[in-house]
Amino acid sequence: MDVMREPGRSISRDIARGEAVEHELVAFVSRQHDRRVVDEGERPAEASWMESERRHDVGRREAMRAAWALSITGARQGGTGPSWSP
Repeated sequence: MDVMREPGRSISRDIARGEAVEHELVAFVSRQHDRRVVDEGERPAEASWMESERRHDVGRREAMRAAWALSITGARQGGTGPSWSP
């Protein structure tokens, strides 16, 4: 292939394949969404967001509890916890 005569020829093949893959992915996601809607019903965006926030809050509380417990047990074992002991 003479790149000087046909500068975009090989690039157009790569783009065409990428566009075909993108089309397949969009079709796949659409099918999955349609199946979920049939099985579970439509999810309002706000309810989905609230559930995501709830899960995030639970994870954050667990992390805070773990950090607190580590600071307390670290103090009892001579670690870097608070200077007081219960």
